[in-house]
Amino acid sequence: MATIVARPGKTGTRYTAQIRTKGHTEAKTFSTKTAAKDWARRREIELKDKPHLAGTEAHKRTLADAIDRYTKDVLPSLSDSAQRDRPPILAWWREHYGKTTLAAFQAPQIAEARDTLRRTPKQRGTGTLTPATVNKRLLILSHLLSTAAKEWHWIPVNPMAGVNLLKVDNASERYLSKEEMAALLRACRESESPYLLPIVLVALTTGARDMEIRGLRWRDVDLERGTVTFGRTKNGETRSAGLVPEVVELLKPRKGAPATLVFPGKVNPDKPALIRTAWETALQRAGIEGFRFHDLRHTAASYLAMSGATLPELAGALGHKTLAMVKRYSHLNEQHIRSVTDRLAAVVDSADA
Repeated sequence: MATIVARPGKTGTRYTAQIRTKGHTEAKTFSTKTAAKDWARRREIELKDKPHLAGTEAHKRTLADAIDRYTKDVLPSLSDSAQRDRPPILAWWREHYGKTTLAAFQAPQIAEARDTLRRTPKQRGTGTLTPATVNKRLLILSHLLSTAAKEWHWIPVNPMAGVNLLKVDNASERYLSKEEMAALLRACRESESPYLLPIVLVALTTGARDMEIRGLRWRDVDLERGTVTFGRTKNGETRSAGLVPEVVELLKPRKGAPATLVFPGKVNPDKPALIRTAWETALQRAGIEGFRFHDLRHTAASYLAMSGATLPELAGALGHKTLAMVKRYSHLNEQHIRSVTDRLAAVVDSADA
């Protein structure tokens, strides 16, 4: 028997149809209730007439089985940052839902997990996990389930199709004022960490991400030309940027072999240095609250927009494949354009006086 669930959203109500046959559950989302009913009716007939389509692998395999295969076969082919970030998230899914068969692990269970994550306290600081953090865990699960459906054929479809991500309020992202920026850089110069100041300067002047910077090797840096190349970015593409003179001068005495890290760890030089403690200390000294390292990227983008950079220029500088991710800064560009217009109007008025 099929059930149809209405799911209101920003773009209107969508309808998730879920069918259950003996030992099998399947769901799919549609823009209209009629389409959802039609699909459910056809799918029930298909599963009745062709029992082998019920997905025997889905009954034999658990989510833990899928996570283990994903970790062994898929994870090594992903970027360095993915190989670092995904195992703890996959471990969470394994701990809480690993014993569940893939046939039983459907949209309602995933939605329940989403809501549980939303109420989970942060490991550091106060409050609960942010919507962006919860969505990241859901998207990693979705990639796993999509692989299980499309490549391994363990399940008919990815059940994440019936689950809504949480709404992320990009307005909560902040950028440093010029006064805050000056205070932060003073604190970084006073830091005991030899890497904090150059890392923060690179982040502020290139908009690069934390691991893009800390993962740099000397072959990626040209101190003579004052340039840096980020080779393993989040979107998988290479991009180059300029280095400000202060960074070049800070790095010159430390230059090492091409394959070695620019910012090596103290205990293990083959792994990037850890700067969390130094970073948090610098924020406290500068009197800056509610600011994350990733917000340095937003700071760089915001000042680029206010300097008159176009959306394509912002996308290129930040390494985004599409303009959608940089549209959040368009209002800052519009403020700049308005300021220029006002200044031109003042010139015209003075000439006409």
